[in-house]
Parts: sequence; structure tokens; C-alpha cells
Amino acid sequence: MEDRAAKRIHRIAKEVQLIRVTQEGLWGSDFDAKNTPNDWVAFITHYLGLATYTGRGPVSDYTPERFRENMLKVSAIAQAAVAVIDAEGKCGARHYENLPKSGAKE
Repeated sequence: MEDRAAKRIHRIAKEVQLIRVTQEGLWGSDFDAKNTPNDWVAFITHYLGLATYTGRGPVSDYTPERFRENMLKVSAIAQAAVAVIDAEGKCGARHYENLPKSGAKE
């Protein structure tokens, strides 16, 4: 039983890796390093939303294949966010993080 589970985990990890390679080719790691925590959450939320049935269209809009595809993308994006933290020690700065502190002398 564990052998089958390990094979399934390995197969899924390979699929996520392929998506990450595609994403790297499209955006590059410099783009990733500029993403804020809010950006990462927005990207993930977008694909989580695509994975769900919203009730606005036909039920046929939802398929297990569509759900799976979007969950793999969520996994790949989460992996990219962790990779940035591992490489840079942080995510990109939010626009307000570089502002002078209130009361600080300039």
C-alpha cells in the first residue's frame, strides 16, 4: 500500500515540477522575487476559484479534471513562493513597507 502511495506522490510531484518549469520560462525568478505575500495569496486564490463550481454556470463547468488541473497550479505557485523565501529570505516588499515610519525624521 505504501509503495502505491509513494508512487502517486512522486507522479504528482513530477507534474507540479513540470508546471513550475513552465512558469519559470514564462515569468522567471526575478519576477517571482518581486511578488509580495499578498500577490502570492491572490495568485493562489485565483486558481482555487477556478477549481470550484460557482453555481453561476452549468454544472458541467465543474469537472474532476478541471479541479485537479487547478489544484496542481495552486501547488506549483505555493512552491514558487516558498522557493523565493528560501532564496531571498523574504517576499517582495509591499508598497507601504518602504515608506518612512510615522514620526521618523527624514
